[in-house]
Amino acid sequence: MKNPKLSVCIPAYNRAKYLKQVLDSVIDQKDYLFEIVICEDVSPQRQEIGEIVQEYKDLYGDLIVYHENVTNLGFDRNLRQLLKSASGDYCVFLGNDDVLCPGALKNLSEVIERNKDVGVILRGYGWFNGNPENVVQTVKYFPDERFMPAGLDSLSFFFRRACVLAGLTIARKPALELETSEFDGTLFYQLHLVGNIILKHNGVFTPEIITLCRADEAPDFGHSSAEKGKYTPGEYTIDARIHMMSGIVTIAKSIDKTHKGALAGILRDIANYSFPWLSYHADKKYGIFKKYYRTLGDMGLKSFPMFHVYYYLILIVGAGRVEKLINFARNSLGYTPKLGHRK
Repeated sequence: MKNPKLSVCIPAYNRAKYLKQVLDSVIDQKDYLFEIVICEDVSPQRQEIGEIVQEYKDLYGDLIVYHENVTNLGFDRNLRQLLKSASGDYCVFLGNDDVLCPGALKNLSEVIERNKDVGVILRGYGWFNGNPENVVQTVKYFPDERFMPAGLDSLSFFFRRACVLAGLTIARKPALELETSEFDGTLFYQLHLVGNIILKHNGVFTPEIITLCRADEAPDFGHSSAEKGKYTPGEYTIDARIHMMSGIVTIAKSIDKTHKGALAGILRDIANYSFPWLSYHADKKYGIFKKYYRTLGDMGLKSFPMFHVYYYLILIVGAGRVEKLINFARNSLGYTPKLGHRK
């Protein structure tokens, strides 16, 4: 596709203090930008957010599309609202405290132009503390650009890696056709989109660092009717993590109903890279941690050896040392090593 129209889509809930930084990182790339779409989800900071957006609308006019939800939709439903409010060919999602790296939109435009029928783009991204200059980790899956044709192989690769929203780029038309409220409250509606789109349209991974994500900001889920009782604003509890993994598996099972074999490939990939999920609560008392491990395992992860390897490594040498080993491997290679085989 020549000259694709890119809509940068930002779900807004509180965090008004970061909004100017987020918007500036996008506006600086306006030569490749079709529009910025912001959907504010009835947060306590709505007035402040609205005033900041108006400042930018006064400067940039229709480049800024701002929508205020009537009721608190929650994360998943607000993603659908962004897709409806946008009018570009592709939606580039950006969190309300993330920043878009210089040259990101140029890179994404060129990826779409030189590859056929692109439905989803995965990207390199980074994590930072405090300010974007303080990058503490970068994530890449390959050292170079990879084109991946539509099908189950690409599904098993793309699905889990779409959990991080920032910079994820999705073709808007097929995403709109997949609209459903079935997965509201999972916090992973984008996995439903990516999982189904990649089965019919091609995917591309670009190693360029497209976005930087703020690592030191507390989560702010649990306000909408679909999220209350599952998530606690300000922290990720064990119950929240279990609800999140349950949502991921539920979406995978839904895809498997129409594409047999999808679930096994997705679960294998999750298990092969399940260390973070286990490490989140490795500091809890042994009995609590063991119960958490078994609960995740019962969702299908226990069928794959690497899930158990991570658990016992954490028990024997500690999560901190395992993380250092993983980071050493990642830094030595320059990208995340591949584990297991995609089938």
